[in-house]
Amino acid sequence: MANNLQRIVSLSGHEDDRIWHISWSHNGKYLASCGEDKNILIWTNINEPGNWDPINPSDITIISKLNEAQTRTIRSCEWSSDSKLIASASFDGIVIIWETINNNYNNWEQVASLEGHENEVKSLSWSYDNRLIATCGRDKKIWIWENIYLANQVNNQSLSSYFSKQQPSYEYECVATLEGHTQDIKYITFHNQLNTLLFSCSYDDTIRIWQEDPDERNEWSCISILQGHTSTVWQLSINYQSNLLISCSDDKNLIIWMNNSNDWTDSDSNWLIVSKATNLHKFPIYSIDISKDYGYIATGGGDNTIIIGETK
Repeated sequence: MANNLQRIVSLSGHEDDRIWHISWSHNGKYLASCGEDKNILIWTNINEPGNWDPINPSDITIISKLNEAQTRTIRSCEWSSDSKLIASASFDGIVIIWETINNNYNNWEQVASLEGHENEVKSLSWSYDNRLIATCGRDKKIWIWENIYLANQVNNQSLSSYFSKQQPSYEYECVATLEGHTQDIKYITFHNQLNTLLFSCSYDDTIRIWQEDPDERNEWSCISILQGHTSTVWQLSINYQSNLLISCSDDKNLIIWMNNSNDWTDSDSNWLIVSKATNLHKFPIYSIDISKDYGYIATGGGDNTIIIGETK
């Protein structure tokens, strides 16, 4: 698996500062990156969007820069499931939500901000239906934010179907806080298809899996703790088929985990390490993401380099 990961292109565009996070759009055509320079860069293949292995590497270029909204390092940026929104989390304690203007990925506007964390926000994640946004940070807590209009009016409709009908609403409230990690929480992500399953990783070297009570809305508990890295676990990614979990760490290792059950919500199931890759970067690996449709894997590290690869 990942031991055969092959580099196909390296990208440079951020100012001479650390790249903290990268994220594929869910349609596989765009890549967002952010870091210490307080910018979000949107990348694509200008001649063939979705092809990240072009004959001419210069076809992959920056088409937009989102900036001047956050005053400190942007630690995380994530796409909504319809690939029309990006939410970004910053060390200034604020989460910003951006929207494409008329579905043009060259142009974006700020449509909302979430404020409540007392200090640095390290990560965020959209739920599958985009009703929820989870955020986390230095306070060792996970905050669950709910879109008020979607919760009260749309029931189980997806955000994309809601957008197609009328002007969207971007009002959120915090409906739950989760505690369990003993150190800073570095990253969180919802399951690709289950709004009730959330994954987190931390400076305490562990990965935790959280589940919402099926009978009590907004009540969450930890159902599994994964231990395999020897240092801070910086980020996680779930493949499109939802059968593999990948983690990266300060120990410079990339680990692929597999659950021995098809039911990830089963607290009695076991998680196994099925593959480990090393030496992809010279320094710690801070970010990893799997392209949802095309099978590419992107990593970003302390060496200020983005590596795009695929398994063979």
